[in-house]
Amino acid sequence: MASQNQLKPIILTLTHNEKLGDAVLRIPMYRALRLAFPEHTIVCASAEGSAWPTTLSAVLEEFIDQVLIDQPLMSVSGVRSLVRRLGQVQYLLDLRSGRRPIPSYLATAGLPVKYISNSPGFIRRNIAGVERRPPTNAQRWHRMAEIMAGRLLPFEAELQLLPQATVEAKRLVTDRQFVLLSPGEGRFKFWDRDKWLGLASHIEDAGMRPIFLIGPPEQEQRLWIDPAGHQVIDASSAEAELLPWVFHALADRALAVVAAESGPADHRRAHQRPPLATGDAAPLGD
Repeated sequence: MASQNQLKPIILTLTHNEKLGDAVLRIPMYRALRLAFPEHTIVCASAEGSAWPTTLSAVLEEFIDQVLIDQPLMSVSGVRSLVRRLGQVQYLLDLRSGRRPIPSYLATAGLPVKYISNSPGFIRRNIAGVERRPPTNAQRWHRMAEIMAGRLLPFEAELQLLPQATVEAKRLVTDRQFVLLSPGEGRFKFWDRDKWLGLASHIEDAGMRPIFLIGPPEQEQRLWIDPAGHQVIDASSAEAELLPWVFHALADRALAVVAAESGPADHRRAHQRPPLATGDAAPLGD
């Protein structure tokens, strides 16, 4: 006997490898889809992996009904087989960029599926003079939901705090009078240590307290943070699945957050209330 979800029409979203950053930036889109299509089942299919069944499992049910990983999305036959296997697909949103949506576009030809893609779709709308492509990924994905619904929808990005993460955040830092700094893992587009230490000095001169946040990949940063005398919150002791949520709760307690773009806590903090600044390799201003 078919389950209740199998009897509902399906909204199918396609992605390539939905890591934590992209997943949380798609929250406004999924929230908009839930609002506009309450009677639909939302299925997310990824060509590789997804953060939804793992790191974001605590909030998965709010946004997505089913996550499918390792799907054959790079071929026309693979996408068409997936659509036919699911059986009740009414809408297909290809969230991927570049040329990756081409197989899904061809696969849906002749099928009773309403289709919208990310990059190619907005390029076409721009050429036709309908609208310009929204400037950020989060806005583009949310706009796809609006186009599909045929109306404007709220852009709601905030994530609720997990109670156990809040307890751990309070244990790590008891007050709220601090600015949280997250340098990230030190890859090619990240600030060097001198810029981070200079920023910490600016914060101190402004009468605030800088606190550096590090996780398991960033332990070597203590070699230059500790000698400078700045406080460090080392969240490595938290459980692996809880760690990103601890970052999230710490951001809620901070006066402001400055995080490396694509750093381990950057995207998650963007879903909290404190001001957030993200940095790349640009020089630190006065």
